[in-house]
Amino acid sequence: MRKIYAVWLLAAWLIAWKMPPVFAATLDFNDLEIPGIDFTYMPDYASQQFYLTSTEYPNNAFIAPMQGNGLYFGSASLINQYTSKADTILREGSNALFTLDSMQVHDIEGPVNITFFAYDANSAILGTQQFNITESSGWNTIDFDSGFSSVSSVVWQQTESFAFDNIELNTVVPEPVSCVLFCIGGLTIAAARRLRKK
Repeated sequence: MRKIYAVWLLAAWLIAWKMPPVFAATLDFNDLEIPGIDFTYMPDYASQQFYLTSTEYPNNAFIAPMQGNGLYFGSASLINQYTSKADTILREGSNALFTLDSMQVHDIEGPVNITFFAYDANSAILGTQQFNITESSGWNTIDFDSGFSSVSSVVWQQTESFAFDNIELNTVVPEPVSCVLFCIGGLTIAAARRLRKK
């Protein structure tokens, strides 16, 4: 019976160890769905443990078009209104590593060139990716490559302002259940070794 129990817990420990990150988040800006024809102005944005900030104009760098605004493209979105003067920074609130999977972008006044940079905790570049909108074509989805996995922050630079929405991310931190199983498995291995000595 002890052997069966030990094997079961060892299996649980191995599953927890191999488990991929499970905390997924989508920044869809639905909390910015507001009736009206103006913009909502904000210095930064926070949702689901993730933060968006700007390198310039901290008081009103971001704008969110209201539902009757001409720049409202079917759903709430965010715009860094200062074009090439400011970079947008995405990070996780507790400084945990995360993976950027994809995001949607929409042009505002014509061609847009965007350069994305992925950084580690020491500000070393892990990956870069460029995306160009040559003509107005509605929402475009950017899928990010492996250089944007397990990053500390992502920064993007733009030649012109554009709207962004539906940022898909996941953290690299294991969920609590996985950690518990991992610990139980470790204790089980230690107990099994003790029994062998006896």
